[in-house]
Amino acid sequence: MPAHPLAGRVLAVEGHRTVAGERCLLVRLPDGSAGTIALSATNVGEQRSPTGEGVVLSPAGVRNLRSLLRAHGADHDDT
Repeated sequence: MPAHPLAGRVLAVEGHRTVAGERCLLVRLPDGSAGTIALSATNVGEQRSPTGEGVVLSPAGVRNLRSLLRAHGADHDDT
């Protein structure tokens, strides 16, 4: 069975949505058009940093983390 044309490609994720009860990613395809790919058809979340540490947060995740840190007095914005 031949591999899907997008197998192994890295696509820019521009958002997410639920379609018919399944989580999907909104992506930018190689030709520049927008597409939707079921999260289950990707390896998102499987990759780890080379050291096994770290995490990538969405902008909403960063806001939530800062809010939690502020609530505990640990957010020191030195800028």
